[in-house]
Amino acid sequence: YMVLYWLYMVLYWLYRPYNAELREKMSSKTRRNLLVSMLLCTFVIVGVSLGFHLYWSKVVSLHVLTLNTWLIPEVFGSKDKQDRIGGICKLIQDYDVVLLQEIWMRNDHEIIKQWVEGVLGYHMTSYDELSSNCDGLVTPSGCSGLAIVSRFAFDEVSFVRFKIQGSPLNMFLDGEFFAGKGLGRVTVKILPNMAVDFLVTHLVSESNYKIREAKAHKLVQ
Repeated sequence: YMVLYWLYMVLYWLYRPYNAELREKMSSKTRRNLLVSMLLCTFVIVGVSLGFHLYWSKVVSLHVLTLNTWLIPEVFGSKDKQDRIGGICKLIQDYDVVLLQEIWMRNDHEIIKQWVEGVLGYHMTSYDELSSNCDGLVTPSGCSGLAIVSRFAFDEVSFVRFKIQGSPLNMFLDGEFFAGKGLGRVTVKILPNMAVDFLVTHLVSESNYKIREAKAHKLVQ
């Protein structure tokens, strides 16, 4: 519409009655060339605008957040846990997909899930969907601590537990030996003909050659 309006205004300015003197000074060939140039410019502008529209009409913008919640049991040093859970719930509403780590206990997971599904109308993986052989009631033993929140419904949910877990020699240093780390995956349809996989995992932060080797093995798995 803007292009057509622009073309109309130029033609009107060129051919309006009180521009008769200007038209007399311009030869018919000049006026014809000017008109052809205007039409070519109009076609180019329309073509570029149409191509731009067709391209961006198929582009989907997603706001994705990955967040380590640090929701370990309070006896292990987690501070202001309940206040932070409330902050996490409010933060989630600003994103389309949120990849969460270290939600170790079932109760904490359930609090967030109730908010996500009851208040926001989003979807969240259940506690056991992204863990295997997990307690989570008394201790986080065997748990992955992973969860995925999505504005879109889940088509598929899967979890692969890593074959290599923590070392018994460091069981009281990093706690990896007691966890059940793995890779969580969900598939969502953001458009009827467009499905996207989202992956989440959580690896130990310390680094030495043995840990790096274990991380490489997990990546290959």
